Amino acid sequence: VSAWWLVARRFGAPYAWILQDIFGFCLCVVFLDIVRLKSLKVATVLLSMAFCYDVFFVFFSPYVFGESVMVKVATGSGPKQDQDYCEKYPDDSDCASTELPMLLLFPEQTGYAMLGLGDVVLPGLLVALAARLDHHRRTFDYFPALLAAYALGLALANLAVAYFNVGQPALLYLVPTVLGLFCLKACRDRSFRSVWHADRDDGPHPEEDRLVPTAAAEDQALLKIAI
Repeated sequence: VSAWWLVARRFGAPYAWILQDIFGFCLCVVFLDIVRLKSLKVATVLLSMAFCYDVFFVFFSPYVFGESVMVKVATGSGPKQDQDYCEKYPDDSDCASTELPMLLLFPEQTGYAMLGLGDVVLPGLLVALAARLDHHRRTFDYFPALLAAYALGLALANLAVAYFNVGQPALLYLVPTVLGLFCLKACRDRSFRSVWHADRDDGPHPEEDRLVPTAAAEDQALLKIAI
């Protein structure tokens, strides 16, 4: 598949973006399977730092480094064309490289829409945390709500791109919607403290549920899924 993608991209095959997205989705799944957040506190620190990082390297890096670091990293290497052109036509020979771009491509009428893998896996870590919380509590509450919040954040990002006609940092919209909704729901059901400090080893709070089940419980849950 990798050789197929290299050949297809080299000769400008119209389906090359599909192979690239398959690679991207596989990387996201592997990352979310290996890396797990244990508490809302860790998620808040991580997403807040990623929020600032994304905003800086999208809006301010051209003034500091003379080029857009976002485009250079996302497209695999420094493109010959300018930022706006490569955002619309990332498969163009002047924007392509032999390295695997760290983004997903979605065809549009005027080219391609791009979504960086970091914009998937970083909010995805919090969505996965919500899924484990629902599994532990035997509910279906946080996970669908955060999926809807992620969809809302992407919609806002696309609206901003259409309005300003320039690439936007997706985390600028995803972090407030996903993290904000998680915190709001945790406050409403009075479990914020246990969710915030779920990585502690001092035992559960008597008035609240623990977020992370024991290793034995996780193994049992994985066994049930496998069966």
